[in-house]
Amino acid sequence: MAALKNMVNFCIKQQKVVICFYPVITKHMIHSSGGQMSSSAEKYSALSFDEYQSLKRSLRTKQRLSGIPFAFTGLTISSMATAYLVPDMFDATPENVQLIMGLDPIVFCGICGVSSSFLGYVLGTNFYKLIWILMNKNEAMRLQEKDKDFLKRLEKHRFSQDSKFEDDYYGESIKTLSDYRQWVRTQQRKREAAAKFKIMDSTKLT
Repeated sequence: MAALKNMVNFCIKQQKVVICFYPVITKHMIHSSGGQMSSSAEKYSALSFDEYQSLKRSLRTKQRLSGIPFAFTGLTISSMATAYLVPDMFDATPENVQLIMGLDPIVFCGICGVSSSFLGYVLGTNFYKLIWILMNKNEAMRLQEKDKDFLKRLEKHRFSQDSKFEDDYYGESIKTLSDYRQWVRTQQRKREAAAKFKIMDSTKLT
C-alpha cells in the first residue's frame, strides 16, 4: 500500500513539474539556436492573422489527438499496478470488503484510473508540442511572436473594470479577423457605457 501511495505522489509531482517548467523549456528550445535561428527567421515573413489562427488550431488539434494514446497508456499502467499491488481486491465478499485508503475498491480504482488518464493526456499533449517545436523551430518562433502581438492587442483594447466569464476576457472565441473586430467593438461599447454611467453618477452627486 505504501508503494502505491508513493507511486501516486510521484505521478502528481511529475505532472506539476511538466506544467510548471513547460513554458521555460519551450522558450529555451525556441531560442537555443541563437543567432543562426534569428538570421534564418528573417527569411520568413510574419504570420498573417488567418495563418496564425489556422496554425494555432491545427497544433491544438494535433496535441489533443496525441494525448489520447498517452491517456490510454496511463489507464493501462494504473490498472496493471493496482492489480499487481492489490491482487485480492475483489475476492472478498461484500460483507468483508477491505477499504483501500478509506475508499471502496471500485471507487479507488476509478480515481486511480481517471488520475492516470488525465496525467497521461497532459504529458502526451505537452510531449507532442515539444517535439513539434524541435522539428519546426522557425514556425514555433513565428507562432510565439504572433502570440505576444495578439495578447498585446487584446490587452490594449480590453475593458477590464467590469469583466465576467462570459465576456470572453481572453478572446478565446476569436477565430477570424471579423471575430477580432467584433470583440474590439464590444470592448469599446462597454468602455463607453461605463464612461456614461460615471458621468451620470457624478452629476447626481453634484
